[in-house]
Amino acid sequence: MRFQVEQQNLWPLFSQVQSIWQSDTFYFLALYYRSGPQLNQCLTYCGNKFSHGTAGRLALDILKIIRAVHSLGYLIRALNPEMFHFDACSRHLFLADLSTIRKDTSKIGSQKHELIMPHWCGGLLFAPMTFHDEDPISCRDELEAWLYLFVYLVKGTLPWDKDRYDDVKWTKIQTINCGELFEELPLQYHKLLDIITNKSSVDPVSEHEYDELEQLTLEISRSVGRVEDEEDNMDFERDPTDDEIPRFIIERKPNNREDLHEEVTQPSCSEEEDTTFGSDDKFEV
Repeated sequence: MRFQVEQQNLWPLFSQVQSIWQSDTFYFLALYYRSGPQLNQCLTYCGNKFSHGTAGRLALDILKIIRAVHSLGYLIRALNPEMFHFDACSRHLFLADLSTIRKDTSKIGSQKHELIMPHWCGGLLFAPMTFHDEDPISCRDELEAWLYLFVYLVKGTLPWDKDRYDDVKWTKIQTINCGELFEELPLQYHKLLDIITNKSSVDPVSEHEYDELEQLTLEISRSVGRVEDEEDNMDFERDPTDDEIPRFIIERKPNNREDLHEEVTQPSCSEEEDTTFGSDDKFEV
C-alpha cells in the first residue's frame, strides 16, 4: 500500500512511511513526524461536540481517507477519533494509525475459504452491524461506522454509548428504525444512511455513491454549518492576539547622505595605516 499511496500522491491523507521491517513476531513502521493534535483532543477542547460546520469538514476528510483506502483494495477495520490527527499546516485530518489496515480479500479472485476475511477490530461504539453477527466487514460496513462517528462529532454521544455489550446491537436497530439516532439533525444525515444501507453490506460501493456521500457532507458543512470559506476557523481554532503576533525589530539607518557615505566607505584600520599620507606628499607619474 505504501508504494501505491506515493505513486498516486495520496500521502497527505496518511502518516508517511519512512521504512518497514519485520522481526520474528512483529512488524515495525518508521513514520515521518507531522505536527498537530489528535481529533479527540480537538473534540475535548470544544466540550465533546462540534458545530455542523466543523464536524462536516472533518467528516469529509475522514470520508476521503476511507475512500482512498478502499480504492487501493484495503480496509481500515477500525474507526475512532484517536486514529486521526489534525495537520497544523494543511488544516486537514490525516490517518496517523496505520496498524489496523488490511487487504480487502473480498476483491481477490480466489476461493473465499482459502482467505482470511477481515473483521472489525475497533471499539464497540462505532462498530457496524456486521460486527455483532461476527461476520467479515466490507467497504459499506466501514461507511456505516463512519456515519456513527460523524453523528458522534455533532452530538458528543450515541444512544448506545453507555449500554452493556449485549444490548448495543438492539439499541442500534431500535434507534435507527425509530429515527432517534438522527433526532434534531437535518435531513442530510438521513440521506447519508439511505445511500449506505440501500444495498446489501457485501455489495461494492460505486464511485457515484462515494460522490453522493461527499456532496451531502459538504452540504452539511456549508448549508447547515454556514461555512462560507475554507479559511474560516474551525471550532477549536482562533486568530492570534496582538501580543502573540511576532514583532520584528527594525534598525534605523542614518538619513544624512554624508553619514551614510562615511558608514559605507569607512576604511579598516589596516587600510588606514597603508593609505594615510601627509598634506605635502606628492605623487610622480
